[in-house]
Amino acid sequence: LANPTTGAPMTKGTVGEQVMLSTNMTNTATTDQPMLYIVQIKDETGHVVYISFISGTVPAGQTYTFGIGWTPEEAGTYTVEVFAWKSWSEPTPLSSVATTTITVE
Repeated sequence: LANPTTGAPMTKGTVGEQVMLSTNMTNTATTDQPMLYIVQIKDETGHVVYISFISGTVPAGQTYTFGIGWTPEEAGTYTVEVFAWKSWSEPTPLSSVATTTITVE
């Protein structure tokens, strides 16, 4: 989680203010890797309140940062889940699910 203006890491957000959900993905292979980056956010009851995705390619031997903006509409504690899949048509996981929490005030 990062401040969209400064890029500084953060663990708290504010209702109505955008946060950037970003993840560094490293391709340790010797060929470029197409990837689908999916972010899912759940509220305290486990209901999905936001889902978004972007697709791209991580060059061989490189680290690429994927990021999606989210503007929380209500205060609470949210679980952020990040998935890295090969594609929608080939939903093969490329890594384990990354999970973090954010508190919105």
